[in-house]
Amino acid sequence: MEFIQSAIDLQNVLESTLQIGILGISYTNHVLFENAGYQLVVGYKSNIPLEKILLDKEGNPIWKKILDVVKRQGIYTEVVNILPLSAKASRVLLSVTDAVSELNFKIGYVCIFF
Repeated sequence: MEFIQSAIDLQNVLESTLQIGILGISYTNHVLFENAGYQLVVGYKSNIPLEKILLDKEGNPIWKKILDVVKRQGIYTEVVNILPLSAKASRVLLSVTDAVSELNFKIGYVCIFF
């Protein structure tokens, strides 16, 4: 019963938050969940892999570095660039942690874009 309530609570948060992008992805890059604000904040649909759109300050792909930091430290939080759809890249504060199942197994990553 607790799991059902948690799922309902998560669904309510995902549907009501528009100024923060939330994306859960599995280790195999399948979308576990996303909120209504993800596409508004990031500018891309969730079917576009993060490794193709997240860049460091110099414009280099940064997703693999992010995953390395999460594996070592449990969390990554820094400002990153998002590959531009127009002439100018946008910058967001990104926080990435492990996504954990109801049985406490790591299943992927939770990415929060501010």
